[in-house]
Amino acid sequence: MALRKAPPALINQCLEGFSHLQAYEVEYHGLQEELTDCSLSDNQRMHKLEKTNSSLHKQNCDLLEQLQAANGRIQSLGATPEKLLTSESKLKQAALALELEWSALLQTVEQLWRQTPHYPSPWVTDGLGPNSHQPTAPEQGFVVDAINRFANSCQ
Repeated sequence: MALRKAPPALINQCLEGFSHLQAYEVEYHGLQEELTDCSLSDNQRMHKLEKTNSSLHKQNCDLLEQLQAANGRIQSLGATPEKLLTSESKLKQAALALELEWSALLQTVEQLWRQTPHYPSPWVTDGLGPNSHQPTAPEQGFVVDAINRFANSCQ
């Protein structure tokens, strides 16, 4: 059987009826306690009140612990976005530094190629400048091999 969406007025009416039932239940328990209190002696009443007080005190302590734990969790979650933003910023700075280092290394390699006329340059010149061509993975391997050959020939 499929559930249909209840109209808001019906939901509000049910919630209102539920709150009335809760209020009647509290009133009923209050009247029931009054009736039992009338039949108890003063010592019994005092003992019952102390027991109730102790129970309520324990409940308050438990609720206070839960509240403190929840506040700690809220503070922890509040700090998480700041930590993530800081981490993201550091990662962006590191990536930028690596890109700059890569560009400088490419320029150095190209200068080394220009200084050794007996080796052809691995870059295709298209007239747009030295950084217009980013080497692919095979070209990077070729460049590393060429640098090693160059280093060996200089020894």
